[in-house]
Amino acid sequence: MASLSGGMLLGISANHHYCDKASLLPPAVARWPFKWRWLGHACTVDASSSAQRGWRGDVLPTAFGWHCCRALLATGGVLLARALGLSASRRGPGADAGLGRLSRRRAKSNPGGTPAPVLRRRKRERQERKEEKLERFRSKFTMDLERPPPMSRNPKTGAWKDGRPENEESRQGQIKSPWTGQVYDRWAPQGGKQIRTDRQGGLSRARSFQTSMQRRMQQAVEEQKRDANIPEWKKYAPGAAPLHLLPANINPDGTKKEGPPPQRHAYRAGGFADIFKQIVVQTVLDLKVKKSDKPVWYVEPCAGEGEYHVSRMRAEYDDRLPMMFPKVEDLWSVLKDQDLTYTPPEIQGWMKAVSMLNNVEGWEVKGNSNPGFDKDQELQWLPSTAFVALGLLRKQDPVTLWEDGRIAFAALYNFVRNWSSRFDAHIELLYKDGLKYAKRRWMERRPGAVSEAHGPPKGQRGLVFLDPDYTRGGEAERCKELLLGFWKHWRAATVVMVYPIGPGYEIKARKFNKQIREADRTMDLITVEAYCENPARSSSEADDSDDDDEADDSSSETGHKKAKPIRGDKADDSSSETGHKKAKPIRGDKAKWRGCGVLISMPPFTAEQRIEAAMNVIFEELSKMPQATPMHVIVERL
Repeated sequence: MASLSGGMLLGISANHHYCDKASLLPPAVARWPFKWRWLGHACTVDASSSAQRGWRGDVLPTAFGWHCCRALLATGGVLLARALGLSASRRGPGADAGLGRLSRRRAKSNPGGTPAPVLRRRKRERQERKEEKLERFRSKFTMDLERPPPMSRNPKTGAWKDGRPENEESRQGQIKSPWTGQVYDRWAPQGGKQIRTDRQGGLSRARSFQTSMQRRMQQAVEEQKRDANIPEWKKYAPGAAPLHLLPANINPDGTKKEGPPPQRHAYRAGGFADIFKQIVVQTVLDLKVKKSDKPVWYVEPCAGEGEYHVSRMRAEYDDRLPMMFPKVEDLWSVLKDQDLTYTPPEIQGWMKAVSMLNNVEGWEVKGNSNPGFDKDQELQWLPSTAFVALGLLRKQDPVTLWEDGRIAFAALYNFVRNWSSRFDAHIELLYKDGLKYAKRRWMERRPGAVSEAHGPPKGQRGLVFLDPDYTRGGEAERCKELLLGFWKHWRAATVVMVYPIGPGYEIKARKFNKQIREADRTMDLITVEAYCENPARSSSEADDSDDDDEADDSSSETGHKKAKPIRGDKADDSSSETGHKKAKPIRGDKAKWRGCGVLISMPPFTAEQRIEAAMNVIFEELSKMPQATPMHVIVERL
């Protein structure tokens, strides 16, 4: 038994130096137990388990013969392998040729793939080959791509043989290589001879030399081609071109006209709507201030610029039509010489604000204005709604003004800096979207929206004046949300919301007011609307306006509007009072009338009667002027 087991294990060790699988043994022998008794101890050796543990077959179950059997088996296995003619190439599939035990273990733990040292070596070789390839095209010195190469790099043949020519006339311009992107000087050959061959080199394929005469001929041809594309009006001296040759975007002096004016109220300030809004705000604020000594918080999310110049940003070649009647200048000229003792308090306060704004000494007016504007006239500045309100507020009344326009806020900041010391109220000025932050402060009560100047709301009375720019889109819905939110979260505040009225959007204004009324039936709402008929610019324009109205009446039967083409100057005359071009001629100057309305929630007692009385007095005084048109006001509960 011992010899049999020794021969079997010897054969395994000879043929399989790295035996690690039991499948290498015959099935009958793999599970053949060998029993040994030595010193009274019995043990059993399982050949398959020995092979699985990677033993080389030099396993003996006794401690006495362990080392002797191991050496005997190893030596016998080698001799037997040599006798049988076995080689390393005939090793089993579990053995890796050329690898040691440590490498074999690493291969088992991470089977497959190229070893990391081999990958790094290959990467280094690729980089070295790339560097060798780039070294062929790499210049030996650093060159400025915008300048010609140095003299030492010039060719030693042709025109460059003796260096640069002494005559500067030999310089024939520059050439830019499409390959290198560098700019090179082009020189004529010595003696001015023209070489009839092309020079083909590493820079470009083109004529390398050109005489001075050829260069002048080429320039003459290029100038003729360039002159052929020049407009006719550019061939005249600046300011001397006939007007019929000038394009629409060029001024008579040859300068380019500016683009459409930005959305600034300064272009349309001091109109009929501004007078109406200032009277309404002054009425509501005067009733609140005189009722009690408790503070009144004045809030204006769209404050504008604070004050406006009477020139209305009109340039020298501005083709905007003048403001239509009535304007602030018209009302001022009618009331300035009258005794205002028995007039409504709204008119007295308005005249006081305009006088305060224009009778200031020691102030310097800066900025460009129309050269044709009379700087010595009595009325130079137009008030805003915020200016009129600040004249009525007291020391205990907080004021919050928001503005999100960059230019408008800069003007508003300058206004507050100049005038804050002349008013009693403390002004909080913020460069933010007032409609959004008013909602955060009073409805959502966010901690970050609390006023740093006045603190959180404490139930004070208030007046919120909403006069947004409806051309932005979506402002009507935001104002509607604010008005309903103030009614829910700040009932001590009176909200005055302005909306325009005209033939083109009267139905939309009525629908908007109806939606607010249906949203909450418990709200106390009144509407005040002022109307004014537009003066006709000329008899032809009046006829055109009548034709437009007839076309609209006829189109109502079919349900389709007939578009009337706008030709020539008619398109320019269709601009509205704001100075912006309108696509529909029924709006703006072509419309028969225009108006402005305010929606007031929680109005003070007798507010509607006082507003109606003040506006009727103003309309009566304005009707005495020769250019006056019919005007009226309507006050009703919604």
